Amino acid sequence: MIYFTGDTHGGIDMQKLANKNLRNTCGLPGEDDYLIILGDFGLPFFDDDRKKKKKKKKKNSGEYNADYDKWINFLKKKPFTVLWIDGNHDNHTFWKRQPITKMFGGRVHVHPDAKNVIHLIRGEIYAIDGKRIFAFGGAASHDREYRTEGLNWWAAETAQPDEIARAYHNLATCSNQVDYILTHTPPDSIMRQLLHNANSMERCVPDRTAFFLDTILKTVRYRAWFCGHLHMDTFIPEYLLAVMFQTVMNERQLGLL
Repeated sequence: MIYFTGDTHGGIDMQKLANKNLRNTCGLPGEDDYLIILGDFGLPFFDDDRKKKKKKKKKNSGEYNADYDKWINFLKKKPFTVLWIDGNHDNHTFWKRQPITKMFGGRVHVHPDAKNVIHLIRGEIYAIDGKRIFAFGGAASHDREYRTEGLNWWAAETAQPDEIARAYHNLATCSNQVDYILTHTPPDSIMRQLLHNANSMERCVPDRTAFFLDTILKTVRYRAWFCGHLHMDTFIPEYLLAVMFQTVMNERQLGLL
């Protein structure tokens, strides 16, 4: 079975995946199950997070990353497979340097420090637990002006032309029909609606990832769409779209089985 949750931001919002919390909300996933993090994974976040030394909070760091080893080992010990898509608050330069392998019928990055933690690459379509899943991470940061390029912000946070082209190509091979869509940001039209309702329009910035996803919304048939980014938990029945943050839910709870 597949489980879904929102941003983890390194260890900041990871506690929702503690075994006690999982048992109380959705049941503890087993070794044949998958848990998907919908962006802003954040392990590692800084370039030196993996260095074996005492960490000090870095100036202008955001809030990442108090204890890399603690949280990567936390995930490494889980019996299930952790899948994740990237968000705007991920170290895109680090992941671009990692070797690509094939898994679930698509390209992935296996975490160098936790083999059960797997990055689903933008534009790929995967066969996971009998479901056809389209993944497209990334988003534009609304706090860009407070961040430093190469330290805690990366230009590759938004959709790149080759990633969009790959997405269109892969979707065409399955006649623009999938079971689930995984993105970090919702499509632009939906994001504007949600932020307007939450009186948070200051978080709505021009985002070519979200613009691209508006096209996907209009052209791809799907059973359910999952995203994060907005730090809220809500469901939009009209679009079969779940925005997730602190919630952890499985397919059965969502009525998908």
